[in-house]
Amino acid sequence: MSLEVTLRNAVSGLAVTQKNIEVVSRNVSNGQTEGYTRKIHKQEGRDPRVGGVNALDAVRIVDEAMRRDLALQEGKVANFTAREAALGRIEAVNVDPEDELSLSSVFGRLREAFSELSSSPESPALQQAVVSRATTLTETIRRLAAVYEDERDRTETDIAASITKVNNLLQNIANLNDSISTAVKAGRKVPDIEDQRDEAIRKLSEEMDLTVIRRQDGTAAVLTSNGRTLVDRTAFPFSFTPTKTDNNTFYPGGGINGILLGGADITTEIVGGRIGGYIQLRDDTIPQFQAQLDEFAYRMTVTFNAQGLRLFGNTAAGAMPDATLTTTGRIGYSKSITVPDPIKNNQTLVQQGWANATPATIPTATTRPVGDNTLVTTLLNNVFDTNTVTFATTNLGPNGDIPTMLPPSASLAQFTREIVAYQSNERANLTTLLKGETTYRDSLTNKISDQSGVNLDQEVSLLIQLQQTYGANARVITATNRMFDDLMGIIR
Repeated sequence: MSLEVTLRNAVSGLAVTQKNIEVVSRNVSNGQTEGYTRKIHKQEGRDPRVGGVNALDAVRIVDEAMRRDLALQEGKVANFTAREAALGRIEAVNVDPEDELSLSSVFGRLREAFSELSSSPESPALQQAVVSRATTLTETIRRLAAVYEDERDRTETDIAASITKVNNLLQNIANLNDSISTAVKAGRKVPDIEDQRDEAIRKLSEEMDLTVIRRQDGTAAVLTSNGRTLVDRTAFPFSFTPTKTDNNTFYPGGGINGILLGGADITTEIVGGRIGGYIQLRDDTIPQFQAQLDEFAYRMTVTFNAQGLRLFGNTAAGAMPDATLTTTGRIGYSKSITVPDPIKNNQTLVQQGWANATPATIPTATTRPVGDNTLVTTLLNNVFDTNTVTFATTNLGPNGDIPTMLPPSASLAQFTREIVAYQSNERANLTTLLKGETTYRDSLTNKISDQSGVNLDQEVSLLIQLQQTYGANARVITATNRMFDDLMGIIR
């Protein structure tokens, strides 16, 4: 090998080593940066007659298939997390059936008050205890209804926040696509910008389900799961206007706005990701919980009334809720249920009776002997104990499409336990699913990190090796230059 070729080898080796040192240093400094992947410099040998090596552009070490799986998994975890958190807040109010604050426990204490009254129906204190327990029951029902409404309202706010985040990510992806395409046309690779774009796509996948198509020009087209283009070189933003929800609002066509893309309503197409979770809560889960509570409140009210005591109503005057399933007087009844003022102002009515007439005529004189316990015994037998009530299980809610998924017949006490158990089980099932999906997501993340992430120990070790290689090349250049000098001296 000639001295000239040796020198070329050493000089090119020095240049390649310098570039490798630069990329390893960049790996070390960005090792903790979210979405950053390890970069390497590939190299190619020159013609042996010329000697030396050329350094190619830095490239990423990525497994696209595994990254697609991770994006899908991120969407599942975000979906379950959003839903599980909402049900957790509901469960914190609608606690375990055995807890003294639960709906079933409060209803049970009303029965205890009637049982005590049956032994001394003339006792003002025991009569007042019945009224007090009934009032507590209505407060518990209204509190639950308020939690349902608050959580449903929260979904509108959360959807709006997610849409804003999605639009920002789409614009960011479009800008990064443009930068990548420009670099590719100029024959350059820009792996750091590709990292930024892929991290934006990963964050986007948390919000909604999507499909990514990578093109030859380096750009990535992002589409909805139904094939609608969200971004390529241009971003196509969503629009959404949140509304105040109530018992009579629903989607579609019931006062709740859709999520629009290019003027088209694609709400029903978004089933995954965080937004899909919010939509499911708003349109299915929470309306179902509300329907369960409304049905209990309604059946309890009419059952008491049928046995001779208008203990509950939807106004202070004691008005009865409408019997039609989809009327505003029936939907959301649990928000307005109350103990009527005539009962609160005259507790003897829980022993004397007041019911049936429309509007109800408040008794102005004693209709039963003061110590008569006929009504109280009737209520205990036909409301609390063996009486089976028929409950509506389908065609509920403002749009008439909500099922309760609860038994069609049960005692009132059993139905309260069914409500609490069903809603607790919904949360428990989500918690189990979330745990499994999170475990798989973390497994994928670790595999990708092992393959594409930066191991600082390895990079520092490589950096030391490269510095030694740099020094070795430098020494070869020095030795070769000395040989050239000696050779020139001999020639002279």
